[in-house]
Amino acid sequence: MEPGESDAEAACREVFEEAGIVVGEHDLRVAGRIEFVFPARPEWNMSTSLFTARRWTGDPVESQEIIPEWFQITSLPLERMWQDAGHWLPLALGEGTVEAVMTLNDDNETVASAGHSLRDV
Repeated sequence: MEPGESDAEAACREVFEEAGIVVGEHDLRVAGRIEFVFPARPEWNMSTSLFTARRWTGDPVESQEIIPEWFQITSLPLERMWQDAGHWLPLALGEGTVEAVMTLNDDNETVASAGHSLRDV
């Protein structure tokens, strides 16, 4: 996040910078929050807000960060993502909100434990 920027403003900016599409804050749905815990690198610990959007302007374009592709929620390529995504991403793409704590192993990539809950909206 940039100084003075809200979570929602940061999400909209990042989507534009990384995928070239414009998402308005009013089009964001709060999908939850994840606490990432890195016991081997506590300075990396972070709290992240999750949003989804079903409306935007423009067509996704490739950037240094991403090569956009479309997938059905039931066939997400989780094996190509960070390991933690399998614990929360399918839930966040549903209708409820996810509250999760992801604790990573000493390699800072694999998940040691994943605690989460799903609340109905």
